[in-house]
Amino acid sequence: MRILCLHGYLQTAEVFRKRTGALRRALEKSNKSKTPSQDPIQLLYLDAPLLVPDPNHSDDDKNNNNNTASTRLYTPGGRSWWFAHGEQNGNSLEYQYWNETLTYIRSFCELNQPIHGILGFSQGATVAALILALKHEYFEFSQIQCGIMISGFPPRDPALHQILFHSSNPIQIQSLHVIGERDQWVVPERSHALLSAWNSNYVHLYSHDKAHLVPSNRDFTQTLIQFLDQCSVDLR
Repeated sequence: MRILCLHGYLQTAEVFRKRTGALRRALEKSNKSKTPSQDPIQLLYLDAPLLVPDPNHSDDDKNNNNNTASTRLYTPGGRSWWFAHGEQNGNSLEYQYWNETLTYIRSFCELNQPIHGILGFSQGATVAALILALKHEYFEFSQIQCGIMISGFPPRDPALHQILFHSSNPIQIQSLHVIGERDQWVVPERSHALLSAWNSNYVHLYSHDKAHLVPSNRDFTQTLIQFLDQCSVDLR
């Protein structure tokens, strides 16, 4: 089972790979114990296509326009899935380069088929949700059967918000939503709002008492592995 992993704003694939070290180790252990009839789980990490030239570029994955926090998180080589354009305190923003990002991810999926699931963190979690909403529109996404959204949020770009929330038929793809109760970057209320894009029968929720991060505790890694194992059974 192959899972596409999408990092957060100002991260890279390699940074995200390191920050999911506990999960990778748990998956390696789980894969070794699988029987020949069970599918091992493989994580594929992808760099976002946009290089962030300075920490003051906006991504809209934060609760407010905190340039101090942006500067603290910024490292040279940090990347983004879009640049948010407009007033941060307004009701809507334009996510520039989204179409280019979508084409880029489609190309990666086509070259690395099959992709069975998608995992995203923060800005990457919102991208993951959009891909799940677009599954039936692009053949490159047709084999994706599940998604894990960690600190995700509804997009404030009206066109992208429409993709997630316009339909009278909410998303019917198994999803695990991971929410940090002390997350001040993407506050819990924003992450909870993303759940309404799904049919409730396809929503699994994991809350933790940490901040803006991928949990590393055993309870979380085992919950995620069990979720993926069940999705793998559904693939057969």
